[in-house]
Amino acid sequence: MVYNPYAIYVQCDGAMNYDSDSSGGVGYVIMFPEVIEIEPISASIGKYVGANIERLELEAIIQGMEELLRLFKTHSKQLRKANQIILCTDRFALNDQDRTNPYRIKEWRKNNWHNHEGKPIKNSDLLDKLDKTRKKLVDNLHCRVNIEYERRKKHKPADKLAKAGKSQLTSKE
Repeated sequence: MVYNPYAIYVQCDGAMNYDSDSSGGVGYVIMFPEVIEIEPISASIGKYVGANIERLELEAIIQGMEELLRLFKTHSKQLRKANQIILCTDRFALNDQDRTNPYRIKEWRKNNWHNHEGKPIKNSDLLDKLDKTRKKLVDNLHCRVNIEYERRKKHKPADKLAKAGKSQLTSKE
């Protein structure tokens, strides 16, 4: 990945408990370029039951984008200095070249969330929400929004937050 000094980077991750409830947590870290002058934001959320790892990863991406939209309400002028938002995930299948590609999602939506073989698309509700949230970001910040794969080794802050999220859930039960 080539570093862009005018991009907002959002590291997103999900973590499963692999228990009978299929519970887990998500976490994200938002890092702003120097020109924006906002301190990094991080969150750990543990409220997901009945999920699989892809749902948790998608939820982490969506939560990160929604936090940027909330922040836009109070810091719109600053955030518009960014030329790109890069959402980083350690799940290779979720980069823009695969499951989250906006053109692929548009095609699936047109086919009532079925692929070219007529099989239903898994996690279509979250893919739909991701696509709509991405569009809101593009419309508000007027910049590109990409989802990119980042090796797990470089993804430790988001991974720690996701694991903390799944622990929060376990301790509440």
